[in-house]
Amino acid sequence: MNNIENYLFDIFFWITAYYLVIYKNKSKIYEIAVILLIFSHILIFIDRYIYGTEIKWPIFCEIIAIIIGAVFIYESNLNNNILLSILGIVIILGHITKINYPDSSYYY
Repeated sequence: MNNIENYLFDIFFWITAYYLVIYKNKSKIYEIAVILLIFSHILIFIDRYIYGTEIKWPIFCEIIAIIIGAVFIYESNLNNNILLSILGIVIILGHITKINYPDSSYYY
């Protein structure tokens, strides 16, 4: 993967993560999903920028990511938030792609 793509994705992710943290009217399962998402991306950040490698996640982690996407869609339906719904769909599609094509990137 190209470094500029990684930088742009990481900037986009952390802006999105900020939105996810400050989002009001959230359920407990949503809060857990956001914590897992941020924790996994901290690990990705460390691996990518400190060790210079990319994490190869096991299948169960991809399934957890798909569940996180589903939680965002569920939460968006509770609070009528289209941005959460779009984010959930993108997460689900990206991780299904990674399961089906393990050597491809998630989103770009």
